[in-house]
Amino acid sequence: MKRGNDTGRHPSGPPSGGYGVGRAAINLLLLLALLMPGLSNAAEKRLLLLGDSLTAGYGLPAEDGFAAQLQRALTARGHDVQVLDAGVSGDTSAGGLARLGVEDGDVIAVMLRNGPAFIDAIQSCQTAGCFYCPVNWHFKADEVAFLLQDSAAKVFLVEADLLDDLIGIIPDGVVVLVNGGDGVVRTGHLDYEAWLAEQPPYSGEPRTPRAHMAYTSGTTGRPKGVKRIAPPVEEREAMAAAMRELSRAAWGIEPGVRTLVSAPLYHSAPSSFAQ
Repeated sequence: MKRGNDTGRHPSGPPSGGYGVGRAAINLLLLLALLMPGLSNAAEKRLLLLGDSLTAGYGLPAEDGFAAQLQRALTARGHDVQVLDAGVSGDTSAGGLARLGVEDGDVIAVMLRNGPAFIDAIQSCQTAGCFYCPVNWHFKADEVAFLLQDSAAKVFLVEADLLDDLIGIIPDGVVVLVNGGDGVVRTGHLDYEAWLAEQPPYSGEPRTPRAHMAYTSGTTGRPKGVKRIAPPVEEREAMAAAMRELSRAAWGIEPGVRTLVSAPLYHSAPSSFAQ
């Protein structure tokens, strides 16, 4: 079954280590704020931002996030408006994974095209201390079945339109989160967006951040899963700072910069950029 290709239709753009905020987006929100009926006369003016990790500014210092930049822009223009950030982020999905019983060192399988849900999954796994196992969405059912079984994934996050070919091969006990189902999912499955909206941010003890569980190509037999050794919790910030500096020095990637990742995130290198 042909499912298209990875270029053109499903671009991915969040920069490694955080999300940039475009001047055009801020200008648009400024205009909307000024045009909102009654805002200029309201005794208490609040602007609530809703969205995903792009809105929440996941991975950025608080002062560099979308809400903070918009707050500064409004204040600089003399508008007495309080900006409230209600964006969903990886912290929220990490809290949801913990409530599903995902523990430190567990695995979730991710069969998604490039998009915000994939980025949230990557970031939430780092917070929840679990591995994410990217599954090539071109795989046939038997290949997906092998990865789900071999990786011992506890959760399977999958695109709605890919799921029909996989019914009957998902191991018992695996929680299925369906992305893009518009609220219509099979009995026993969870709609990702609806599920996410009900989750509180992760509030447990800090867990050791982990990366992806990559599989070899399988040229000498069945593919083999490889887990990267996790760094100690106390070294997390230092390693993140080192990676940010490497990204800045080598590729010019820093807060406020937009990058285009045209390759599929189920591959190791693009996946590493997204971390």
